[in-house]
Amino acid sequence: EIIDLTESLQIATTRLQALNDSAQTISSSLELHQVLDRLVMNTSDVMGVRACSIRLLAAGGERLEVAAVFGLSQAYLDKGPIELENNPLAREVLSGKVVNIPDVTNTSLLQYRDFTVQEGILSMLSAPLIGKNGPLGILRAYSDERDRFTKDDEFFLMAIAAQGSIAIENALAYQAMEALDASKSKFIRTVTHELRSPVTVTRSLLRTITAGYTGEVNGQQKDLIERAIRRVDFLQKLIDDLLDLAAGKADLKSHDVSGPLPL
Repeated sequence: EIIDLTESLQIATTRLQALNDSAQTISSSLELHQVLDRLVMNTSDVMGVRACSIRLLAAGGERLEVAAVFGLSQAYLDKGPIELENNPLAREVLSGKVVNIPDVTNTSLLQYRDFTVQEGILSMLSAPLIGKNGPLGILRAYSDERDRFTKDDEFFLMAIAAQGSIAIENALAYQAMEALDASKSKFIRTVTHELRSPVTVTRSLLRTITAGYTGEVNGQQKDLIERAIRRVDFLQKLIDDLLDLAAGKADLKSHDVSGPLPL
């Protein structure tokens, strides 16, 4: 009994340390693929199991797609789509439950049971990845032993899934911000390129007039045209700055765009 208690304490200590290490590891990056890859590798290693995977809900929420995997063959991953209407295990897990299947040969929850057996998987443990606005996907551990997973394993995988859910949402938010920045840059480039041509033409025509090529210009007319040229020149500088900003190399100290327009 003393030996069993010592082993239990060692396992508990190892897992607490693993939770701490996992939190630090998955929070060290905002790149989604890096976060997920680290999560499945760490989980598989700490639990001492054959494999681990993460499947995330696709847009529309009707199917799950493989997002990260460790220890599974490509043939197993290519077995077919995981559609919620055909996969009772996925539906049960995404409802918020940790599902322990002690023997994959004796369950009705698996959509691809024969493929799972061929892969050498005999038991599996699944935990939901839950975000602020609902389920994100499933974290799953696989073993080549029957009755591999205990209640402690269930609590541990749920804790890992809770950490992973936060990291995934942060990574998705970062990904969305990058996409938004790219869209904004593209919009800026499009608008400024469209503005550049008429501004250049307008400046050229005004300078042609002030040079006297279209006839004599009196002093008052010349003054008004030169004021218009200064406005156009200022607009050209703004366009150039916007193009630099879209390219990520702007130095907005060149002039104060918040100040009054030149007269």
